[in-house]
Amino acid sequence: MANMNSLGLVLRARLRTKAGQCHLSNGISRCPVRAYSTRTLSSVQIPRWGASAMWGASAGLVALLGYSFSSHADCLSNEIPSLTLYQYATCPYCCKTRAFLDYYQVPYTVVEVNPLFRKETKFSEYKKVPFVTGGGVQVNDSTLIVSSVRSAMVNNGLSISQALDFYPLVPYTDSKGKTQEDRANKYFIMFPDGGSDSLSLAQRREEREWREWVDNKLVHILPSNIYRTFSESITSFDYISSVGNFSRFERVATKYIGAVSMFLISKKLKKRYHLKEDVRESLYDACSEWLAAVGDRRFMGGDSPNLADLAVYGVLSSTEGMGPTFVDVMAHTKIETWYRDVQHCVDKGLGGNTDKED
Repeated sequence: MANMNSLGLVLRARLRTKAGQCHLSNGISRCPVRAYSTRTLSSVQIPRWGASAMWGASAGLVALLGYSFSSHADCLSNEIPSLTLYQYATCPYCCKTRAFLDYYQVPYTVVEVNPLFRKETKFSEYKKVPFVTGGGVQVNDSTLIVSSVRSAMVNNGLSISQALDFYPLVPYTDSKGKTQEDRANKYFIMFPDGGSDSLSLAQRREEREWREWVDNKLVHILPSNIYRTFSESITSFDYISSVGNFSRFERVATKYIGAVSMFLISKKLKKRYHLKEDVRESLYDACSEWLAAVGDRRFMGGDSPNLADLAVYGVLSSTEGMGPTFVDVMAHTKIETWYRDVQHCVDKGLGGNTDKED
């Protein structure tokens, strides 16, 4: 199709499926630093990245040590500054980020980016969404936003800028032999002063593993479901064009050109991610897999959602309004009770309340 280059820009309004945005493409799922603080340096693991991982782990530990011996004169509380979130309204990574910010009552304003021209982000070298600015820094990638902001929240005197120092970029070779960079420990919450929160190491490990599962599996099942048929693709883009930052002409063009393009692309994604012939079954299976992991608990986090709960909820919430996908998931799985419970906690901002309601 002659307009595929332009369509590629339109399609950013739905999903980013390229490796490296919010996950690694070479199958690595373990971070090089098991330690939460400078008191457990013996817990460092060296995965398949070899020297690169050692460098990344060392850089992160140096940052931890440097912070531990600093005066913290420039940051005397763990109050998070107001952030600006650059997003596409229906992007699952953006929905995941908003769920986290809303639950913890992190103050933020939204800039809806036009996916065709992206004039709102011309100041940034990073051209994907979501990213946030605030406190003198820019944080890219939904997972890094969650981890760095949460690390700043749970450590008195730690700014977001200082938290970012604990997530060094690590070079690695992808499946195509190209050198890429990613923050290998980005699923970790850091405790540089040797502190901790109420979670045990086992609970933290479970939370990390399921946050990775969201980025590496769940999110890739959605496009083939949302754009399963041409009529469903049209319905989805009708909604996308109504909530996105489009002019009247762009809205019409996006609805029809985008719908055709994503319908075709969804078929390729179905093969790439080895989905079942009926792609709904793959989505139902993923929801059942998640519920099995939650088990008898109200949330994976117990009485309140943890970061994995918020990530799964945020990604699934991106399908609301996008044709029959969301309705089918609620009707054909047992996830609705869990989903509505998390939705209540997010809408009420219960993670930011000292007196929480049930």
